[in-house]
Parts: sequence; structure tokens; C-alpha cells
Amino acid sequence: LKIPEKLGGYPVKTLSTYVFKNCTKLTHIYLPESVTSVTGQTFAECRSLTAIEVAPDHQSYVSENGILYNNDKTTIIAYPNAIGGDFTMPETVITVGGYAFSGAYNLTEVKMHNTVSSISEGAFLNCDGLKSIKLSDCLKVLGKKALASCSSLREIHLPASLSIIGDDAVLGDLSSKDDK
Repeated sequence: LKIPEKLGGYPVKTLSTYVFKNCTKLTHIYLPESVTSVTGQTFAECRSLTAIEVAPDHQSYVSENGILYNNDKTTIIAYPNAIGGDFTMPETVITVGGYAFSGAYNLTEVKMHNTVSSISEGAFLNCDGLKSIKLSDCLKVLGKKALASCSSLREIHLPASLSIIGDDAVLGDLSSKDDK
């Protein structure tokens, strides 16, 4: 799907929260230069989405391997739900945006460098396939429901650097299936 620069003569600037919610057949999306506002929830439950691409000289966003970042790659904005396997964040990332990975059902492992200081609300909410996550040793903020309902996640190490842990940040059963 290619978002047009203009609709009815007006520039398309914002892709609102949930605008593509549950578009299960959406596999790719292209953002023109006019779009300057996108959230992780814009593509909520788009279970077939494998790539978010942006105009080459976009002033607000950049895409790498189909993943949407702010222009200087300090914030991950949206990780397409259908991308699977392991993911290592670029060293430039400081913030994992709100709901950025939410619903990424095929994601199995995440590694982040010690540059990451904040994981926003719902960032990894409902990542059913997530088995392992290596949090930054410099993490200061773990937002509300940041790691909630990750049904395959069995263990997590919370770094001593954490100063803010949001409500229900790690909601779910983290006990080993082998515990007696």
C-alpha cells in the first residue's frame, strides 16, 4: 500500500492510532514525505505486515529492513508484526517507542545495546513468540505493560539501573514450565 502525498488536495500528515488496525492482508506500506506522525499502534494487529518503507529523503523517518525508526534512529517507532526470528537493535537506539513491537508474534529474541535507556508503554505487549530479551544494563524506564502478555517469555533480568517501572510492566507468567 502506498500512502498518497495528498488526498482531496490536502497533504496526508498523520496516520492516526489504529488507522490500519486488523488489516490482516496488509504486507507492505510506503510512507511519503508528507507523513510526519505515525505511532506503533498505527499498524496494530496487521499480522501479515513485513515492511514499512519511507520516501528516500524523508525528514522524520527512516526504514531499515522494513522497521520504522525516527530519522536519526534513536527511537524504534514500529516493528512489523510478521517479521520473525531474532532482532538486535542498532547501537543508535535510545528509546523503544510505545507499542513498537506490540503483537510481533514471530519475534523470538531481542538484544539491545547499553544505549537503550527507555522502553515505552506496551512496547512488547503480546509478543507471543518472544522467548528471550536482553535488556540494556543502562535501562532507566520500563513503561506500563512494556513486556506484558509475552506468553513464551520465561525469564527476564531487570537491571539495577531501573528507576521507573510502570504498572503491569511484566504482566504474565514468567515461571518455568518445569517448576514443581
